Amino acid sequence: MLPNGSYPSDDETTSNAAKDATAATAKDRRIARKLVRICNRLPWFTYLLLVYIVAQWLVENPRNPMFEIGVYQLSWVEVLYLLAVLAAMVELLKVSEPGINNTNDALLMLGAGVVYLILFVLGMAQVNGFGLFNNTEFFMLTFISIVQVVMGFTINGRTLKRAIGYTAE
Repeated sequence: MLPNGSYPSDDETTSNAAKDATAATAKDRRIARKLVRICNRLPWFTYLLLVYIVAQWLVENPRNPMFEIGVYQLSWVEVLYLLAVLAAMVELLKVSEPGINNTNDALLMLGAGVVYLILFVLGMAQVNGFGLFNNTEFFMLTFISIVQVVMGFTINGRTLKRAIGYTAE
């Protein structure tokens, strides 16, 4: 029943339902765009950490070959190293854009590196629940992450110098 006491026609009901659906869809799209923006800003090493944790739980022996490409056999550890190097390169591309202050991206990379370092130290200290991070694979991921952070700040600093017209005299 409408406020004036009459009942809506089928066309009005359909129209209102379509408007509600459109509004809900637009709201869903805004939320999805926000989530995508947040996910794009997170360092790739965050996702790599999730892959590492899931793989540690699922893979019994990380050195067993996972698949073969011709004569090459790749274990999940080698695939993880490959993903880490690719993630580092993509992150370095994020901070290498000239003329743009990418310090926030470099700080997010630093945050991910610090998380890796803390997890590795807790694993080495034999803290309950952190034994997952006390192995060579996680040490290598931590090392790649820290090198990436150092290189990210270096590249960001150099591109900012070029952007502001820095000349060494």
